[in-house]
Amino acid sequence: NFFSETYSAANPKNITNLQNFVLNLMYDVNPAVRFGLEYTRITTGYASRTAATQGNGSMDAFRFGAYYFF
Repeated sequence: NFFSETYSAANPKNITNLQNFVLNLMYDVNPAVRFGLEYTRITTGYASRTAATQGNGSMDAFRFGAYYFF
């Protein structure tokens, strides 16, 4: 998502762009058991640059799941 320069200038504390990347892998061991692994990267650009944000931010997350169907 990208927001216009006019919007960013009028709202200096708002987000100017947001990008999500998600990779999700699932493996069926058998009909009742499933394992999953997920990686997420989120990057955000802010309209105003401060010492805390440097104008952007990012987050990385890893998740593991085990599912049992009965």
